[in-house]
Amino acid sequence: MSPLSPDARIAILPDRVAVAIGRAVTELTVPAEQPDALMRTLAEALAAARCKGRVEVVLSHALAPVWLVPAPALRLNWTETRGWVHEQLTNQLGDRVGHCRLAFQPAAPGEPLLVSALDETWLASLMTTLAGKGARAHTIQPWLVAAGNRRREKLRRGANWLALAEPGRLTLAFFQDGRPGVVRSLQVGGDLATALPDAVRREALLAGVPDGVPVWLEAVGVEADWRAAAGGRLDIRSPAAGKAATATLVGN
Repeated sequence: MSPLSPDARIAILPDRVAVAIGRAVTELTVPAEQPDALMRTLAEALAAARCKGRVEVVLSHALAPVWLVPAPALRLNWTETRGWVHEQLTNQLGDRVGHCRLAFQPAAPGEPLLVSALDETWLASLMTTLAGKGARAHTIQPWLVAAGNRRREKLRRGANWLALAEPGRLTLAFFQDGRPGVVRSLQVGGDLATALPDAVRREALLAGVPDGVPVWLEAVGVEADWRAAAGGRLDIRSPAAGKAATATLVGN
């Protein structure tokens, strides 16, 4: 392992936490309706896994929502781009944007920007919890970024969908030769596997994407028969079998 590599990987959803060190995973469920339950569960998981040092944190989209912001008309420096992102997300978050830490991936001029937002108070609590157990964040990123990095070689070859399913939420991203062209996060009240084909076809129609594009699927905490629900309407690749562990978020 490189000296610059993280010592552990952490996945956080509203209802569960996983700490992965090598192939060993410690996963705990967050008790419902308890004050500060998520951070207390994270502290317990860190202690149980004896996790210290540099960590890579991957967050559910319920905690770290993602958007694809249109490219600015002019070439901007980093500070100007941050202002542009802030302005665009005001349409999504309203006044709450002032209480969020915004993060975006650099993109070539004229290409849209992948953006995420974290509540500043929540982020401070996360950093305090990590530090209290002798850990420090090497990276903090939404699941879409982590999954996209894992599948970079696949996504850079032609047209592909990346579908990420978690309880109550489905996030879709369309990539053309590795570049994102569509990002949509949908709250789903019913069966996610049943909702997936219609969601992909609707977003493809809106974006002018052809049918038959492979769908690379990851799921956490969702029990579903994805291929049966698709009924042959989607070319689903590497579907999660059964109730996938939170370790999916950290690549185990």
